[in-house]
Amino acid sequence: MIKINSKTIDYNSKWLKVIKKNIEMYSNSGDYYSVELFDYITCITFTEDKKFVLVKQYRHAIESMSLEFPSGLLDTKETPEECAIKEVWEETGLKVKKIISLGTYFADVGRLTNKIHYFFCITNSSTEAKSQEEEISLEIINPDELNGKINSGEFSFSMHIGAMTLLNNKIKDWKDL
Repeated sequence: MIKINSKTIDYNSKWLKVIKKNIEMYSNSGDYYSVELFDYITCITFTEDKKFVLVKQYRHAIESMSLEFPSGLLDTKETPEECAIKEVWEETGLKVKKIISLGTYFADVGRLTNKIHYFFCITNSSTEAKSQEEEISLEIINPDELNGKINSGEFSFSMHIGAMTLLNNKIKDWKDL
């Protein structure tokens, strides 16, 4: 049997809440913590000329640059699709011509309460790519180059590597779209 005896907010900011729960599980009870965050959006951005558009930006949590797909936090006033289209535009300067949902999944079931909304976004030509945000640089690569960057560890954000698994499982002919 599992019973939640109490639930309190231990820390609260505009970015996150830390929730403390006292839980009885089987013959034990104790305090457990989770973090409430906004949902994430991840956009596998693929151009009509068959290139991936990746963003490179500094990430404070890992104190280094990260190569990843365009992504962001879901504003409570927008749909996941609206957010995806906005993020692709802001981070790459490209217009989404076709958007396909790859599903919504929990980010980390052991600690986080938020979900990730994954999308495959087909955009205009990579020659038109230019980030609208000065702290982001772009890398435009073909599918084989992306596989090489994953294998070498240069593209190392596990949630975004998982996005490629979703794409390959859900849309077998994605390279032909």
